[in-house]
Amino acid sequence: MSQKKKTIVSNIFQYASAQYFSQFIGFFTAVFLRRFLGPVYMGVWSVLKVIIGYASYVNLGTTSTVPYKLPILKGQGKTEEIKALTNVVFNFITVTTFLCSTGVVIYALIFGRNLSQELFVGLIALSVILLSQRVYTYYMILLRAHRDFGVLSKSVIFDAIVNLSLILLVVSRFQLYGFYAVAIIMPILNVMFIRRYVTYDLKFSFDLRGLAGYIKYGFPLFINGILYQILHSIDRIMIAAMLGLEQLGFYSIALMTESYGTGIAKNFIIVIQPHFLEDFGSNGMEKSSRHVVFYSQVTAYFMAILLSLFFICAPVFIRYVLPAFIPGVGALRIFLLSIFFLTISPYSSNFLVALEKQSKLIPITVLSILLNIALNYMLIKNGYGINGAASATAISAFIAFCVVSVYALKHCEKNSAIMGFFVKVLFPLFYCLLCLGALEYLVNMDNLLIETVVKTAVFILLAVPPVLYINRKTGVIRILWEVLLEKAGRVKKKQDAQ
Repeated sequence: MSQKKKTIVSNIFQYASAQYFSQFIGFFTAVFLRRFLGPVYMGVWSVLKVIIGYASYVNLGTTSTVPYKLPILKGQGKTEEIKALTNVVFNFITVTTFLCSTGVVIYALIFGRNLSQELFVGLIALSVILLSQRVYTYYMILLRAHRDFGVLSKSVIFDAIVNLSLILLVVSRFQLYGFYAVAIIMPILNVMFIRRYVTYDLKFSFDLRGLAGYIKYGFPLFINGILYQILHSIDRIMIAAMLGLEQLGFYSIALMTESYGTGIAKNFIIVIQPHFLEDFGSNGMEKSSRHVVFYSQVTAYFMAILLSLFFICAPVFIRYVLPAFIPGVGALRIFLLSIFFLTISPYSSNFLVALEKQSKLIPITVLSILLNIALNYMLIKNGYGINGAASATAISAFIAFCVVSVYALKHCEKNSAIMGFFVKVLFPLFYCLLCLGALEYLVNMDNLLIETVVKTAVFILLAVPPVLYINRKTGVIRILWEVLLEKAGRVKKKQDAQ
């Protein structure tokens, strides 16, 4: 198990590093793209992106089947079923995307007279972009499902560097039409790059035997994904409707924190999911339930400490960098609770999917939506403003986490073990909340910057005991240190060889 933990930590480090590098390069890509295209052409591309978003729905959830079902089949050693799954889904999404692309072309030809030249050409280009992007996205899904995180990380970096290079070379000269060409070429180059390292024996045919079963498996995940998006947009919709756009603007800094907080945890989940599901296929239910507890506990400790540092540092950052958004600080701090529960819930959800109970996630999400609406309405109506909306979202996220976790673990654990799970996962949160409450009460200075430095230093000292505890239980800090030393050793060997 120690070697497996080491592999997972190494994969997380490698994949997360690639993602952060990609985001760093992506910042410059976004800046240059907007500089070269300007507001009008960016508006044209924004319209086309809406079509791309809706086009993803034509797969009917089949692409959601692969990252869940493939690792389980791999754990069970069912090689032929894996080949059938990957090829049938590949053929289905290719056919449906081709039909969608054809529909886009027909629309452009029929209504072309009523469209601007830029939008008309964009729709024609989009018909090719949809196909190339869909194939590339499918390869990325297969890399994750097969645990090829080395290739996946290289591909992420390759995409970021080449995309920026082409925008500088092509879009700077040919503007929107150059960007259409880049959007078509990039997925093709990415697939060619991936195929240098791995091939998955994808064959195009009209043999779709087994497709109904894959749709049945993936469609609930597809529906739940849509519901999940609705759930996490209710707060901003109700704030806009009941409090106005200015208050929603203040609330946007909380949403900014969500994208970074959940993004960090997402890197964990993307790496852990195929390992967990493959173990489920090999070892069955009982051992996998212990993994749910283990992964949830490690993530809970990490996120509780990280979000606490956000809690301490956010006010000073907003005061000096985004002073116009100071009224949103309270909502941001409350919203951190939502992020905590959102980042540990997927482990129980993945366990339910492994048990093929994914359809049960739909009523849970629907109830969470209704609860969120009711709480938002009640708290905003009673004058709590955006702080009330953040509280409503946090309460809904907590209840959804509890329901999913209890339902998932009920399949193989006794009530006492389930209670133990909640104690293990919620302890770091309550410990950090206690520390933050004490710091807020005891440390008050005239200079906000000095106050923040003092609070951060004291909190880091207070965080040492829980870090030592989780390391003693899991060895995760020791494993991370070993991985870092190995990475540093490899870099040194390469430098010496050169």
